[in-house]
Amino acid sequence: MAGDTTPAIDPNSTEWEPLERTSVASDDAGEEETDPLATNDGHQDGREDGRVWVDYGEAEPEDADSSQAFRWWPWISFLVVALCCGYVFWVCQPNLIFRNTTATGGDLGAHVWGPAYLRDELLPSGRLTGWTPDWYGGFPAYTFYMVVPSLAILAVEHGFFQPNSPLGILGALAIAVGAVFLGRWAHRQRSSWLRAAGWAAAILIPLLTIGFPYNIAFKMVTVAGVVFFPAGVWYAMSGLSLRRPGPELAAVASVAFLMDKTIFHIYGGNIASTMAGEFAFSLSLTLSMFALGLIARGLRTGQYRVRSALLIAIAALCHVIPAIILFVGALVAFLLRPSMRSLIWAVPTGVSGFLMSLWWYLPFFGRSAFLNDMGWEKLGLSRCDTKLVTNSHQYLRALLPFADHKFKLCENSPEPTVFSDPNMLHGRFFFALALVGIVLSVVMLCRAGLWLSVMLAASAVAFVLMPQARFWNARVLPFYYLYVYLLAAVGVTLLLRALVLVVAGRWSDTPPWLGISATAVAMGALFIALGLSLRALPSFTPNVDADADPTTYDWGPFHTRYQGPVRGWAKWNFEGLEQKPGQTYTTTTKTDQVKTTDEVTGKTVTKEVTTSTVTAEMKTQDSEVFFAMIDEMRRVGREEGCGRAYWEYDKALEKFGTPMTPMLLPYYTKSCIGSMEGLYFEASSTTPFHFLVQSELSQSPSRPQRFDEHLDFGPTEDPYRPFDLDGGIQHLQMLGVKYFMAMTDPTKLAVAGDERLTLVGRS
Repeated sequence: MAGDTTPAIDPNSTEWEPLERTSVASDDAGEEETDPLATNDGHQDGREDGRVWVDYGEAEPEDADSSQAFRWWPWISFLVVALCCGYVFWVCQPNLIFRNTTATGGDLGAHVWGPAYLRDELLPSGRLTGWTPDWYGGFPAYTFYMVVPSLAILAVEHGFFQPNSPLGILGALAIAVGAVFLGRWAHRQRSSWLRAAGWAAAILIPLLTIGFPYNIAFKMVTVAGVVFFPAGVWYAMSGLSLRRPGPELAAVASVAFLMDKTIFHIYGGNIASTMAGEFAFSLSLTLSMFALGLIARGLRTGQYRVRSALLIAIAALCHVIPAIILFVGALVAFLLRPSMRSLIWAVPTGVSGFLMSLWWYLPFFGRSAFLNDMGWEKLGLSRCDTKLVTNSHQYLRALLPFADHKFKLCENSPEPTVFSDPNMLHGRFFFALALVGIVLSVVMLCRAGLWLSVMLAASAVAFVLMPQARFWNARVLPFYYLYVYLLAAVGVTLLLRALVLVVAGRWSDTPPWLGISATAVAMGALFIALGLSLRALPSFTPNVDADADPTTYDWGPFHTRYQGPVRGWAKWNFEGLEQKPGQTYTTTTKTDQVKTTDEVTGKTVTKEVTTSTVTAEMKTQDSEVFFAMIDEMRRVGREEGCGRAYWEYDKALEKFGTPMTPMLLPYYTKSCIGSMEGLYFEASSTTPFHFLVQSELSQSPSRPQRFDEHLDFGPTEDPYRPFDLDGGIQHLQMLGVKYFMAMTDPTKLAVAGDERLTLVGRS
């Protein structure tokens, strides 16, 4: 171009070429900078000492026309991310989220206790942690479990305006609109301090002035992590300089990750895990993605020190596992852009974030000797005879979900064992695209793809090599699967860039129409696939052909047998403990005279044959049964005195929403009646003893505590006993338990004749 003083760069060369640098602002607090290395969207390529290395995965636009064509791309990005976040929000049943009912389901139903105890007991005493007798034989609340997610719930709960009346709704809307304008004002300010103050006010004012009932606030924060996860992924990938439409495709791929229950449902990160109670993990993971985006931008520009450090600290205070992955990811991002300037930015930023989180982590690590080890077996190990042995098939089925799921756990096993998960839906398709993404990232030197490839390899190695210890290696798998999905998006992005190279004969940005088309096709295909699995597509009807498989559902030319459970799980959780239906069974008996032939005498005789018909009628809700028990325990507490209660475990408790529902005894009785079983298994030293007693006093105990060699038990030792009323009562007395709540008929019959027990209530 005439008048251009920038030397030409040969796209076939990997040599470092000199490039004259224009002014770069040195304001470390976050002022804007001008740099010819920045692309039209603010991305910059690796540079040091005024030199630039052009990589083909992040090539510069060829001319000004390309830049003009992309001026409106931010609106496309916003639309794609908004649709992805909105879809996840719809899956989470927003109509039930804003219903004032008590969340239930899995661990989530027991998590309800925590923020309420923080609000009612700890905060009024000026504390964020403290001893509580509510669960087990007592335990330190929030010493070994993160407190920030619970603080977020209380922040959403409290406010001057409750949107439950016309005036409250009007006030809340006015505050929300004002916060939006305040954010726009802050975005335009040149001073970093004004921007920071404006954004802080835009976030804090709505939080502190708009309030929701506790149950609604709890559910809002529960789903916040997964709802905003596509936005976090988009921000991280754009921060890592992935070219359009890469960040948008990554946001779409993140929805597939969130929706897939076939790979896991308790390890953390996806919707199924969140519905099981891992909402703190989801919050931390989403915040970590935003933090990664800021870190990548900061390493490139020298900006965003303060907000990066704050976000690192908040992400770490929400959950420790995503925080560890964030640290590793930040280190890899630095190694992919090594320079003294990046190091000078990274060290104070990382140290500041670390120091801001130490107020919780120092007590956590300082008192970790009191943590209970549940002894859960590392995935990849099988118990054969009296020892744990490595089973390569176990590793393969976890890392390659489409691998063989039928194999012998031990050499001397009589029959192979069949595993149902992980069984990644359309796993071969995503893994194939991920492999394309890895190869093209290496060939094109795509920094985002290289980062994902390194993180994928690191998570796989960590999963295999982590020792049998308290940190369960299965918790690494969510990150491994996430990187597979995101590498698939990178693969599509780089295939589009390669297509442009073939057609145009030069490296260039993907044309807007091609980027939009690819993103639209990806979104359409994903939403149709998910809609089929959720049975939620327009005019959707099941296959009614009498000869067809009744489990097959059709929609136009598409059909599926898979039915995704996550939306139904959200419904089960958020319709609430108060809305659990129940059935009353009525038995009708009919006696008939039937003539038959006696097999011995051969004579015709008349016999009476009784037939019974069982019908189910919707008379009494399970919710009513549960709250009748709560009312009875309130009465018992008032008349007989407060104390700790042991309740018999049985799978039938699931009808109340979760088998953990009785853990809410202290929640509903204002800590008068404690629950001998609680949620945070690792947080109490009395957890193993509780489960030993549970085994003695339950007909169908859960027995989640492991007693293996690494916990100093012999290879053949099993301290669990079958039902033993005498030993169980003695152990309850040793643990200071006042009330024994029997549930099953055999247990009720056994305790009825024991003189050490006195009947004080019945429900």
